[in-house]
Amino acid sequence: MRHPGLGRMGAVALAAAKRGPGERGRLVASESPVEEFVIRGRRVLVKRDDKMRLAESGLSGNKARKLYALNKTPASSFPEVVASHGGPQARDTRKHRARGYRISNAMVAIAAVVASKPGSSFVYYTKPVPKWLRRNPVGNFARTIALGAEIMEVHTEDYKRIFGGADGPGASYSEVVPEEALFLPQGGADAAAEEGVSMLADEIIDYWDENGPPGKELRVILPAGTGTTALFLARHLVPEGIPVLTVPCAGDSGYLYRQMAKVDRASGGVGIFPQCVQETRKRKAAFGAPKRELLEVWREMDKAGLFVDLLYAAPAWEVIMDSWDSSGSPVSVTPGPPIDSEPQLMYVHCGGLEGVSSQLTRYKHQGLVQDGQLQ
Repeated sequence: MRHPGLGRMGAVALAAAKRGPGERGRLVASESPVEEFVIRGRRVLVKRDDKMRLAESGLSGNKARKLYALNKTPASSFPEVVASHGGPQARDTRKHRARGYRISNAMVAIAAVVASKPGSSFVYYTKPVPKWLRRNPVGNFARTIALGAEIMEVHTEDYKRIFGGADGPGASYSEVVPEEALFLPQGGADAAAEEGVSMLADEIIDYWDENGPPGKELRVILPAGTGTTALFLARHLVPEGIPVLTVPCAGDSGYLYRQMAKVDRASGGVGIFPQCVQETRKRKAAFGAPKRELLEVWREMDKAGLFVDLLYAAPAWEVIMDSWDSSGSPVSVTPGPPIDSEPQLMYVHCGGLEGVSSQLTRYKHQGLVQDGQLQ
């Protein structure tokens, strides 16, 4: 029987959850510590979800949180077919080869989970894949194929009609997705993602209860694509008196709120959202496009001892640092009042480090990185 509002992934997760909390130690191969860093003279706590590993699939970061429920489903009750959709987004032109292409991290993550379940298969629907990428698979595209995923190309116009655009649903994915398949929305933006993210919230609460100075306020910040992790983190932290801030990386704040609102409606309509960080710079670049300022932020973070990615973490830290430089406060947010420098800031490291090498290659094509600097 399907649980109301959860969808098929939620129903699978609910059934798996009945095995009880005692299995967490077996399901999580390595925990997520909190470490302290000094960045531009400020003490910042970092929740190292990049160091978290799920058993079997080996997933880390926010993908491990969002797919935790699916990952723990035993092979005996795992769906025979899992389907999803999304990137790659690329064009077979010199300009776009230089700029790079974006292959969904979620695509690889789901493929890894399915590959760890014998007898199950993963089908991924995407717009037409460039010929050059088909001939020479690289990055996430190559990893996904190596994990046994079946890539199904859908004509661009049909793709938008079936799966929808950035802000609206499509006609019906059932037009192409098999009826028996478990369908996961793009980016893992699904109600069942709440279980893994709620664990993250519990870990943050426990850490602060044990280590936070009396009377000191904690504020948590993280980057966002679809905002699924930020949404569920706010749902579980805000009622405990811990504000959650998020930096939109794949679009503006309006886009991010619309994405989070869809997931919120699909998961009970609780209506608790993270605060969206205002940008203080006007030179916003397209998502994934090489940008000298982001590279400088990335290098500064590396020098501080924190290795991060260029797609999400670097833009988030650019916004945080801009706020420090302009007002002396940790971050400026909307809605809500400006934040002073007194609360303790905790940054959630969402992982994504496996993509740094290909990200730096894009910067190399733009002449921003030399060969010897590639990882």
